[in-house]
Amino acid sequence: MNPIAYLFSSLKNLSDETELLEACDWDEERLSEVKEIFNNILLENFNESLFSSWDALKDHITSKLLDALSEKESQTCLLILEANMEDFVASNKEDGYEN
Repeated sequence: MNPIAYLFSSLKNLSDETELLEACDWDEERLSEVKEIFNNILLENFNESLFSSWDALKDHITSKLLDALSEKESQTCLLILEANMEDFVASNKEDGYEN
């Protein structure tokens, strides 16, 4: 599974959704807007081959998030991204394990 598909299947996780809804001051319409913006930023910018490291990619995405969203919304999106990327990397290591 590619990282974007993994992230957005995980974003459906109730905990992530609730965190993001809280960052949107419990405004479900704003939540939809933020999720769409977050999705677009990731789709347009998530190309690991263009960046020398995860930190460089994260910095670039953070900048794009801050340009489009409030600081609170941006930070929440970034926390969700980081947590899900850690899970994605861990699941890929498990998938690659041979006995």
